[in-house]
Amino acid sequence: MGGRVGPDLARAKEPLTLTQIAGVMWNHAPEMRRVAREKGMEWRAFSGTEMRDLVSYLYFLRSLDRPGDARRGAGIFDRKRCSSCHAIGGKGSRIGPDLARFAKHESPILWAESMWNHALEMDEKLRQMGLPWPTFSGDEMVDLVAYVKSEASPKR
Repeated sequence: MGGRVGPDLARAKEPLTLTQIAGVMWNHAPEMRRVAREKGMEWRAFSGTEMRDLVSYLYFLRSLDRPGDARRGAGIFDRKRCSSCHAIGGKGSRIGPDLARFAKHESPILWAESMWNHALEMDEKLRQMGLPWPTFSGDEMVDLVAYVKSEASPKR
């Protein structure tokens, strides 16, 4: 998100090392200075912890998920047999909690915590039911969460 002049340092194909970030910034400094002049912006040096804060922010951005695909998530919900135990918005099985109550969790950390805390009880219930433990790969969990959120949100 932002301008179109320089590279997106947070979305480089491969994560950049700190020294590589310094090199990219160095290489773009003349163009950045030219654009700043054209826009009447003052060239400012970094001071204190500003560079550390910027680099920390860039690394943080790399840890964010891409937006999930609710349609793919619906397929995952079916293939992983989540509906054997869970409902979403009152539709489905009531063995486990209705997943709509978790839709308010915006943070992936809260999703991870909720699922981890539920794992032992879920493992026992799946064993009793003779169902396999569902596993997720790639972006399947991202898509599943997008589906849960989409189903729990009021329809427009």
